[in-house]
Amino acid sequence: MPAYKLQFKIDMSGESDTNGENPLVSVVIPTYGRDEHLPAAIKSVLNQQYDRIELLVVDDGSPTPVATTLPEDILSDGRVKTIRHKENRGANVARNTGIQTSNGDYVAFLDDDDRWDETKIGKQVDTFIALA
Repeated sequence: MPAYKLQFKIDMSGESDTNGENPLVSVVIPTYGRDEHLPAAIKSVLNQQYDRIELLVVDDGSPTPVATTLPEDILSDGRVKTIRHKENRGANVARNTGIQTSNGDYVAFLDDDDRWDETKIGKQVDTFIALA
């Protein structure tokens, strides 16, 4: 079973805010105390050939805050936003926090110990557009 999903974020207005650009994809990575795996997962998102991505790393109350453990090159990337729960609330709540914070036309999920092929998001967006 794949460790990712790509879902539509429902917009009840019926209007698209892409203004002729490729759709923005919000990627949500929930995490808790997995400092050794997280940077590679994040880099697999940042290395996507598809460039309209925002990355939301939701720290679910890790003992050591994620924002203090990530390398500077990740923290300084404008596509990356870290969000921290004050206490551990579970991966599903962390995913929901990411969805609520997202700005994308699509939302994708990646577990903190998984990696994506660099063409993954582009292929999925192309498929959604072709089926629309």
